[in-house]
Amino acid sequence: MVTLRTILSSLSTGKVKPSDAVSKVLCKTFKQVHLTDNLGKLSRILETDNFVLVVHDHTQNCADGSAPQKQMVFGVVTAIDILNYITPAFRTILNNKPRMFVLLSPLLKITFLSLFLQHFYLRWLIE
Repeated sequence: MVTLRTILSSLSTGKVKPSDAVSKVLCKTFKQVHLTDNLGKLSRILETDNFVLVVHDHTQNCADGSAPQKQMVFGVVTAIDILNYITPAFRTILNNKPRMFVLLSPLLKITFLSLFLQHFYLRWLIE
């Protein structure tokens, strides 16, 4: 996986040049969550990591009759993905299900509230 943060930090510190291969800025370590883990766990990981792999268990039926389980990558999630998922339902969460908002880490709550307020301030200016 390559992230913008990794590219920019590597360029600014002189570790790579713009002409270098992408392989020089690959993120080789990463965290993962299971498809059944909650958003709270995911948001806590994203406080320190750029992305998280979401995995699920997959049973593969083999010709010999065995059925080994393997972990398959279901997707890659970033903090922006969580914010995009939560934004349309923000009013519903605050009005009907405040416990869901409590699951988010403090850093993501601040980021989310800031983006939410900016969004509505810009809508107010346009209207």
